[in-house]
Amino acid sequence: MSPVLATSTRNPPPVKTADVGSSVTICKSSQGQYQRSPCGWMATTGNAWLPPPGHPLRDEFKLMQLRSLMEDYGVQKDLLDKLHENRGEDIFVGTYSAMQNENTGAISTYAVWTGDLTAWMPRADTVAFIRTPESEPPFYDWEKSMPAVGDLMKPLDIYPPRFLVNEFPAEERFTAMGEPESL
Repeated sequence: MSPVLATSTRNPPPVKTADVGSSVTICKSSQGQYQRSPCGWMATTGNAWLPPPGHPLRDEFKLMQLRSLMEDYGVQKDLLDKLHENRGEDIFVGTYSAMQNENTGAISTYAVWTGDLTAWMPRADTVAFIRTPESEPPFYDWEKSMPAVGDLMKPLDIYPPRFLVNEFPAEERFTAMGEPESL
């Protein structure tokens, strides 16, 4: 049995299909621009779906997924900023950002962990650790950095996912993470 591909309900395409090629075509407007949130989701698990590595449409689906998630994080950030302001809470809501490698064209996302600020940090591919505003931040792979700093992060029960951080990692934790990523 083939998995069923469903799309987001925020702005669904007019037709549902399990055919990957048709889904991409349907999700594009007449000007060739993607509509909002055309990401595929597995109906059985609720997880985001991507074609397998090597599939000719994987990069297009990955880009659609990234755009949708960036929009979700942006809306969430605006709402959380207003909530904290109304409550009089001094909590920094981090921005979910992306960058493209000029040599490979690969796109990766990053979140910023800043000094000793209380922050709600988004889940991203990499983390930029900013000690001071003048310093050049080292970037570390999210998954590889978790053994060294994961205990400083408290997952929040929200979507898209965020983590409460209110303590900057000590120098020995950077040593445990190894060399920063070269982006």
